[in-house]
Amino acid sequence: MFPKITFISLILLAQLNMMFAAPPSNPSKPKLAEVNVSISYNEGGQFFVESCGAVNGTLTFTLEADPTEERKYLVNLLGSATPLVDYNITGLTDTITFAPGQTQLVFPIIVTMDILSELDEDINVTVIDLLNQVFISSAQAEIHDSFTPKINNGQDITVCRGAEIILSADEGGASYLWSPAASLDNTTSSTVTYTSNNSGKVNLLVNLGTCQIRDTIDIRITNPSVILTSSDDTICGPEVVDFNTITAQQGGTYSWRPASLFPDQNKAFQSVKVSQNATVIVSYTIEGCTASDTIFMKVAPGVNYSQPFTDTLACKGEKISFGDLTNAKNYTFTPFSGIDFTDFNNPFIIANKDISYNLSITATDGSCTNEYSFVIKVAEGSFDLDTPDQVKICFGDSTLVKYSYTPKTSVIVWTPMDSTFRFVNDTSFYLKPTVTTEYTGTFSIGHCVFTKKITVKVDSLPELPITTFWPKPFYCKGETLVLSSPTYDKTNFPDITYDWGQPLGGIEPFTALNLTLITQDTFLYIRKTTNGACYMEDSIKINVKVPLVSFTLTDTIVCANEPVPVTVITDMVDLEWKPAEGVNCSDCKSVIITTPVTQTFTVTGKSDGCPAGGSIKITVKQPVIALSSTDTTVCPNEPVEVTVLSPATNLAWSPTNKVSCVECVTTILTTALDQDFLISGILDGCPAFGGIAVHISGPIAFGITVSPADNVAIGNPITASVENPVPGASYQWKINGRDLGTHGSSYDIVVETTDDLIEASLISGPGGNYCTGFGAVRFAGIAPYIDVPNAFTPNGDSKNDVFKAVIPFGVQILEMTIVNRWGQKVFTEGNTNNGWDGKFNNKDAPSDTYLFVVKYQLAQGGVIESRRGEVTLYR
Repeated sequence: MFPKITFISLILLAQLNMMFAAPPSNPSKPKLAEVNVSISYNEGGQFFVESCGAVNGTLTFTLEADPTEERKYLVNLLGSATPLVDYNITGLTDTITFAPGQTQLVFPIIVTMDILSELDEDINVTVIDLLNQVFISSAQAEIHDSFTPKINNGQDITVCRGAEIILSADEGGASYLWSPAASLDNTTSSTVTYTSNNSGKVNLLVNLGTCQIRDTIDIRITNPSVILTSSDDTICGPEVVDFNTITAQQGGTYSWRPASLFPDQNKAFQSVKVSQNATVIVSYTIEGCTASDTIFMKVAPGVNYSQPFTDTLACKGEKISFGDLTNAKNYTFTPFSGIDFTDFNNPFIIANKDISYNLSITATDGSCTNEYSFVIKVAEGSFDLDTPDQVKICFGDSTLVKYSYTPKTSVIVWTPMDSTFRFVNDTSFYLKPTVTTEYTGTFSIGHCVFTKKITVKVDSLPELPITTFWPKPFYCKGETLVLSSPTYDKTNFPDITYDWGQPLGGIEPFTALNLTLITQDTFLYIRKTTNGACYMEDSIKINVKVPLVSFTLTDTIVCANEPVPVTVITDMVDLEWKPAEGVNCSDCKSVIITTPVTQTFTVTGKSDGCPAGGSIKITVKQPVIALSSTDTTVCPNEPVEVTVLSPATNLAWSPTNKVSCVECVTTILTTALDQDFLISGILDGCPAFGGIAVHISGPIAFGITVSPADNVAIGNPITASVENPVPGASYQWKINGRDLGTHGSSYDIVVETTDDLIEASLISGPGGNYCTGFGAVRFAGIAPYIDVPNAFTPNGDSKNDVFKAVIPFGVQILEMTIVNRWGQKVFTEGNTNNGWDGKFNNKDAPSDTYLFVVKYQLAQGGVIESRRGEVTLYR
């Protein structure tokens, strides 16, 4: 609780602030020093209490920072309590002074204990800065005559068992002690939480000064109970079940779940139909406390079915459903004939005669079976339309409707029966509505109502004459026209369609109201318009002016630059020939045309203001003299024989200095460099030309094969052969750059190294060979090799007892000789390679270093190699 500030104290404080309000700030004055004021109570609590002897306290002034010089402050005592009468602050004057370095001043407060009954009073201490004359801080305290704390304002409490209750007592005590401690979360605070388990009392002892105040309240626990019973907890299909409750108390309210099963909630007894498994919960509430009980209702599986009827009167042809058997699939009908089981969960019949059925539904666990019966009676009668029930007519047309019915004694009423309706007889009539209309015929037999409906949809078409934007007696060919009709409200004709067929010069779409076209010739354009049952054709004829244009000569074939006389027959004026080049008169009807190449010449003009024109194609023959060859590659100066294959005359070859005969049909061409040869002559009466390109090839690159291809010892021969050799030609052979002379396309060469380069050059010369060429191949000869140890120990231990060469497969030792350091031969052998056992003249040779020479070669022959070295004999 905060110290109390009375209304009078606030007024006096405001007045003091006004009295000592500082003038506008002066930069020369020092900054205010903050002073905190506080009042503490020696006996604890939050105020002074005269009757409890809680009358001693302390007033403390504290500077927030050490003063560097003496500071003085004005102290005012305000409030409803009177100084020196109701209280005394020992040593306090109206001015307090802080010496340099001093931050705290403390003064004892003593409240006067009297026997007067007074209202609560307050002390208000304010601090004013004398230098700046402004209010700094204040503190308040209250003086009470007595202190009587109460628990929850002395009110007893009723709660539910287990509920938590907040209990509080007036603040201001020095200490609090609550009991019973077992039900409380805290026993020493002014506010505690009490957990209700049993009815009882809660006690409180509050200490302040010489006072010990006690208070007690009663807590009563409400603990309702309810027991739920049912007439049955397991049923076979939907069944009415009674639910009853037993309570220990009287009164109270009830609520049931699921709510959908219990529309009337506040009842102790319920009788409801249960169709499926359900957890039934009843809640009983009294004095704000609730108890509940639960029963689980089990419906036998597979029998959840609600019978839609027992007896019914059906109309003939009516569909009668036996209800939803989705949750009751283990069923049988007796009899089962006439029932449609297409949807097994929803069987039905079409009522045609009186009939009865029995339905048995057995639970899927076999625990029970329910029986149902159905009696169906059929009312006789029929009503059928012999015409479609949807008819379309065009506005102004009529349609005939035919129908049949039984019994004939029935009276059929048709609506609407207005001016659009005209009877023919009792089974037919004409309908001529002006708008789409639905007609209904009805008659009754008992409760059965027989009804048929027929809808007559009335279609119409708007007036849609076809016009052009610029009507003219005729149009020029190639003009773009739009054939259009008036606009209309499309919402009145949503199904209207158009078809222009295949209009001459038309531009798609051909299914729109209007048509865009490019005039070609005079043509009658017809548009077919359809809207439902309505059909209409509109047409317009477009006259197109087609000027007369013809030529005395059709497309022709001539020789290059041969004059061609042409005359155009036309009613056009302002003639113009294009291209003008090659035409002797660009605006004449009769002209002479010459052209070196095939070309189309066009003449244009106007007829009755319409542009027109025509064209003629002059095809220029450009015969080509066919040759036996037109492109060939040969060696330098190699003769090329060429024959003219076309029946051309007046032949002439060029260049003349490189042909054997200038005017001959067959000639020989010879050249050292690339050369194009031309031939001219007369073919089909026109100048003709032909030609052949002779290309001179460079040196020929050829391959060389070797036999055997590998595994040949150095020193043995191989056969090198040129691939695809020139017949009868000579080749210069080399090995590793050494000339081997001139030979044929194959030559035997001795292998010299493990990487021999074999080369062959084609020699140009007589015998029909005019080319040069080059080829090369590398061949790896096989060189023999051996390993020889550098020491041995002939001591009879079977380890390194013999000195001999280590030879690989395919290598043979020809001779091994060993001499001592004085040159004396101590061992020699032929090609056995048995080795030296360290004896000389059948005696052990001394330990020493010996010289050896080993000669060896490949087993297939080839070069003989030798190996020299030193070997040390150790004893």
